[in-house]
Amino acid sequence: MAKHFKICLVFLHLVFLIHNCEKLTAQTSILEKKYFLTFHNISIESAIDTLRKAIDYGISYNPDILPQHKFVNRSFKAEPLKAILDSILLPLQLSYKLVNKNIIIFRPSLPRANQATITPDTLKFIQLNGRVYNKKTNESIPFVNIYIKNKNIGTISNNDGIFIFKVPLENADDSVFFSSIGYVTLAKKIDNLQASQDRILLNEIFVKIKEVTVHYIDAKTILKRAIDKINVNYSNRPLILNAFYRETIKQNRDYVGLSEAILHIFKASYRSYAGDQVVIFKGRKSPFVKQMDTLTFKFQGGIATCLLLDIAKNPSNFLADEFIDSYDYKLDDIINIEDRTTYVIAFDQKDNIQYPLYKGKIYIDKETFAIVRVDFMLSPKGIDYAASLLVRKSPRGVKVKPVSSNYIVNYSRYNNTWYLNYI
Repeated sequence: MAKHFKICLVFLHLVFLIHNCEKLTAQTSILEKKYFLTFHNISIESAIDTLRKAIDYGISYNPDILPQHKFVNRSFKAEPLKAILDSILLPLQLSYKLVNKNIIIFRPSLPRANQATITPDTLKFIQLNGRVYNKKTNESIPFVNIYIKNKNIGTISNNDGIFIFKVPLENADDSVFFSSIGYVTLAKKIDNLQASQDRILLNEIFVKIKEVTVHYIDAKTILKRAIDKINVNYSNRPLILNAFYRETIKQNRDYVGLSEAILHIFKASYRSYAGDQVVIFKGRKSPFVKQMDTLTFKFQGGIATCLLLDIAKNPSNFLADEFIDSYDYKLDDIINIEDRTTYVIAFDQKDNIQYPLYKGKIYIDKETFAIVRVDFMLSPKGIDYAASLLVRKSPRGVKVKPVSSNYIVNYSRYNNTWYLNYI
């Protein structure tokens, strides 16, 4: 019987940590189970970690909501988990909900993730929550760029178009921009994002191109110029980036694993051959209710792999001279992205190539020849040869056949320099 797995790796460049809770579901049995626990004058965070190990449940929370100078010094003898949680969290004005096999700790005042509201953070932020839709079809739009223009502040919507965006109070008079390829960029004043408005609607874009004299330009020539301009278009100095990383694993329709981390990334200069370095500031792994079957696989992935997908820093083979004869390239379209004319280069491996290469589209800014975005996948022509690339280890006698492997790499422009935005 065939088993189907879906591995989704998401790496986001965020300035602020956002805690995004999925739809909460009711479970009571674990709350009634009794435990013997003793806490000897330890921090709230340490107490939660001890509790997590004892109950074999995931516990998720935003570290910012935990006080730093509060300690737990109590013993619980055969007391229900609900009583233990209430004893620890209620004095801190915190609450909790159950999501499958996860306990989510949060402040009761937090709004639902599908409402567009403004909530003053207890620190220095305004929190904007909402969901982005196609105005014409009413379908949610994933991976929408949400940002304040000319500021290093932004996030993206998730797969369902939902977003939570924390804006510093000093930017309260600014506008928030919503942009996505194929849609008109929308700007809204923060003051106008009211609690009654739970939908952000984007219009599909229909651009009338001004009359121009068209000169034929070969797709390979555009790509060559983009590669030559990398040292000019991207940062020539090292950077420190804060990032949010998520990795999920699904078996058929059920989640069987989740890993998340807040990262500090030392991003080497694009003029340097030095590699990027990562420190995991905070991370967690949470199992879900449905356990994976006993077959064990080791997949190619992780944080290091994500960083290698920075195409401008580590050009993939579809940008390499030694592979250029293995691909077919064509100028597929000329579009507008945030009011900037952009070439769209389509590529795919040639029919006679009997090893896995890629298929996709490269978006190149017409004025600067910067690589703005790359959407690509393992080409269906070579996917049958790709098992060894994606699966590092599998049980003996088990044959693995990949179905697809898809990637998005996006860059944003700030002060005439392009920066890695999300992968």
